[in-house]
Amino acid sequence: MENKPKLEIKPIHLYILLLTVIVVAEIMKIDVTIAPSKLSHQFYEKISSIPPESTVLFSVEYDFSSNTELDPMLEASVKQCMARNIKMIFVSLTPEGPGIIHKVVEKNIKNGASGEKGLIYGKDYVNLGYITGGIIAVESFMADFQMTFPKDFYGHKTSEMEIITLNPDIMNVNSIIDFSSGFIDAIYIPVVYKEFVKGRGLTTKVLAGTTASIVANVYPFVQSKQIDAFLAGLKGAADYELLLKLPEKEHKAVKTMRVQVAVHVLLIALIVLTNVIFFLGKRKK
Repeated sequence: MENKPKLEIKPIHLYILLLTVIVVAEIMKIDVTIAPSKLSHQFYEKISSIPPESTVLFSVEYDFSSNTELDPMLEASVKQCMARNIKMIFVSLTPEGPGIIHKVVEKNIKNGASGEKGLIYGKDYVNLGYITGGIIAVESFMADFQMTFPKDFYGHKTSEMEIITLNPDIMNVNSIIDFSSGFIDAIYIPVVYKEFVKGRGLTTKVLAGTTASIVANVYPFVQSKQIDAFLAGLKGAADYELLLKLPEKEHKAVKTMRVQVAVHVLLIALIVLTNVIFFLGKRKK
């Protein structure tokens, strides 16, 4: 009896199948039901409770490889702060951070996010740039913004900026919002912020958003209240966009969730199919 040729599936076939699923999901705009989690609600409510004219510190600890999950969080939080007339100080502990801040944040501020009035640089917001040193650097600039950053990312003197002269250190900052992907000491940076302000008797809130890959490492800090509010991965970003009731054209994370769900369904289907084929082949033998 002649042996029948075996069906050979090459990696290229899987790539083509995966690409097809992604394209179909985008074209058909598959409806994905997203129910915002309790954690996402807490994040939204914490920013909603910040009084107008207050100042928040944004800390960006991720690179461009994580922008699919974290850019929507950063952009949505900036829009919420703009809508509430909250002043924003941006700093980064990663070299790519200032570029991300420039790309994501200033685009919305200069164009007027969600129809809000554009803000004035140096008065309503500032991009201080990158500082090396991880956890040690945090304690340095939290104690004195101006001494640590005599100039901002663009080379302007911070001593001439109203937002820095009115907020020379962390004492006058209402909340800290940290977005990280987990490299360097980024998992622990929000906790360092919290312990720093607690050590000085401050009630400053610390909010965080991370990629899904390090969510499990961060949850213990959320449960122990060392982090006051938390957005978990792409799902958290999509939740936040829905809670803000952004126009559909601004739903970056929600649109990505559509593709993610389609790909996950494909992977589950392939796992089931290959197992069925495997066990049927064993029975024939």
